[in-house]
Amino acid sequence: MTAGQSTYEDACRALTRAIHEKAGAVPPGRYFRLEQAIPDTDPLAWLDAHPDQYRIYCGDREGSTAIASVGCADILRYKTQVDVSDVFSELKTKLSTCGEGARYYGGFRFSRHHGTGRIWRRFGSANFILPELELIREDGGCRLAVNLGDGGASAVDRIVRRLEAPATIMDKTDALPAVRRRRDSPGRRGWNRMIRSASAAIRKGRLEKIVLARRSMFTFAGPVVSLDLLKHMKQATSHCYHFFVSYGDEFAFIGATPERLYRRVGQTVESEAIAGTRPRGRDEEKDRGLAEALLASEKDRHEHELVVRAIRDGLGRLCRRLEHDPEPCVLKLDRVQHLKTGFRGELEPGCDDGELLAALHPTPAVGGYPRHAAIDEIARIEPFDRGWYAGPVGWIGRDQAEFAVAIRCLLVAGKRMAVYAGAGIVEQSDADDEWREIDNKMANVLRFFEQP
Repeated sequence: MTAGQSTYEDACRALTRAIHEKAGAVPPGRYFRLEQAIPDTDPLAWLDAHPDQYRIYCGDREGSTAIASVGCADILRYKTQVDVSDVFSELKTKLSTCGEGARYYGGFRFSRHHGTGRIWRRFGSANFILPELELIREDGGCRLAVNLGDGGASAVDRIVRRLEAPATIMDKTDALPAVRRRRDSPGRRGWNRMIRSASAAIRKGRLEKIVLARRSMFTFAGPVVSLDLLKHMKQATSHCYHFFVSYGDEFAFIGATPERLYRRVGQTVESEAIAGTRPRGRDEEKDRGLAEALLASEKDRHEHELVVRAIRDGLGRLCRRLEHDPEPCVLKLDRVQHLKTGFRGELEPGCDDGELLAALHPTPAVGGYPRHAAIDEIARIEPFDRGWYAGPVGWIGRDQAEFAVAIRCLLVAGKRMAVYAGAGIVEQSDADDEWREIDNKMANVLRFFEQP
């Protein structure tokens, strides 16, 4: 179904008629997909009008695509550690049972080396959902999509009730509850110990780079409305991927990340190295000076080159053709700026998303170099479980996939919220400088919770 309708309500009525026509005719284990053009609708406002146990939002860095979804037609969830190739193999099988255009949305933990902390249990080791209802805004148009399985009358009734809900509700973003307590893990002394330990490993030649992270845990006076956090974050962070994965009102993983892991369309793949950081300047002259200092910094160029090298090596094994920018450019975000090098390649026949993700994740931008030594060191010295922080989040369809790296993110669990950010440590790193760098990265989130 592709014919447009004059109003959102007309489109929903057309979808409802089609659902009733298809109900009972979907073979077991298969999913029929219905799509209907609708007038332009804000995906976040639509998501606010459709409460559900499962809600997902993803928006690309360029602002050209935004997708909101509710409900769960199918779920692939691993509670314990699993090989990414096995996950993608099962997703490929599942997608073969779905209608054209279907996508599974979800993500992975950062590393199998980390144990599952209590607050991450709901998300599992890997988790992907085929939504029942999606609102997709892309390519200058907007449409609703339904994934209908053989769930019987209850599933049909559930989807129809969602279609009968209003397209949006009045903007009612609430003030965030007052902060009662904040605890940094590690604190400043613990951070200095971590830097000393990492620096010793670098001097001994075990590592060239390691990315160490901090977690700021906030406790609020009342429950946090996770979708309100996403609204605040989206308003404050342009030129980022925005993502939201919610399992009920009390549990949500939310982020605004500048970093694409990879995008694949058929056999064409794009990736990028992002590493090396400076704050933004207060005026154009100061900002330009900071960017020039970043480009000229031996420490930042070395840190960036390690990421370039790792991506080049990883993709080089999988691509028949691969090219990348000859020199890094500066990616400017609202509060920080980074060195960035883009990659473009043509994959070898038969290369799948499991091989791609395994070759690229974690890059030295979130793990370190060499990869396995850095992951082991992170697991040894970081005092918290990363969970999905710095892991891949995104979606996969039959012939396309896109994953971002889940940095500049937070995890909501009732009245508690954990904020995560990291910094790359190399031989020339200074503990105080790296602490300030993380503060700059957290600033877009923290400014909503700091009390005057």
